[in-house]
Amino acid sequence: MPDNKSPKKGIFATLGSIGEAIAGEVMEEKPGHDAESAQAPPSPSPAPIPSVSSLVSAAQTPSTSIDPDMLARVHQKVFNVPSQVTTFIKMYEVLGKPQDISTVLNALQVSQPGLTGQVILQDLKTHLDLVDEASRDFDEEMVEESTTRLGGRDTEINDLNAKNTAATAEIARHQREITERTTRVSVLTQERVGEQDALARTKQRFASAEASVRSELLALQQRLGAL
Repeated sequence: MPDNKSPKKGIFATLGSIGEAIAGEVMEEKPGHDAESAQAPPSPSPAPIPSVSSLVSAAQTPSTSIDPDMLARVHQKVFNVPSQVTTFIKMYEVLGKPQDISTVLNALQVSQPGLTGQVILQDLKTHLDLVDEASRDFDEEMVEESTTRLGGRDTEINDLNAKNTAATAEIARHQREITERTTRVSVLTQERVGEQDALARTKQRFASAEASVRSELLALQQRLGAL
């Protein structure tokens, strides 16, 4: 199977940054915001990927609603390489999604006599490794975004609170300044809460998409292992 090592931000390289996704979360919370004018330009469509979900029963798919954009990002990372797994899934769909998946293997063996379930399972393990890699890439980006979005506000909040403490001794002279800074702290604190919530929701959306793909692959692994 070809090497699929990607740069640090490979999972979002063609589908927009995680920052854009989080910004969308924040924009949803701001009152009076025009959703149409704030809508980001459409991201480029990812390359066609196999429909793994068609091989897995509904009972094995996580019940949480899966965000389609996050799912597309995970798919782009996990299936953007040719393998016996993608070939198997395509043949499965061509044959009308038979209940007995050994039919698919038999059809592939016509052109690939040496192909076995174990060969496909070996490629499947590689795809599962790519799920792990996608998760690591995402976590790294979340750390960077957290530092960018929260770090500056934390620093400013701490600095302003320290100044307020020092100004308490000179209330008469500094009352106006204290009031202005306290108001600014309140605004910054509200912004921080909104950003932190947006980060948490974005991480949950990714986790749901990742869990869905992992569940589908593990289910396929189990079925192929029984051949």
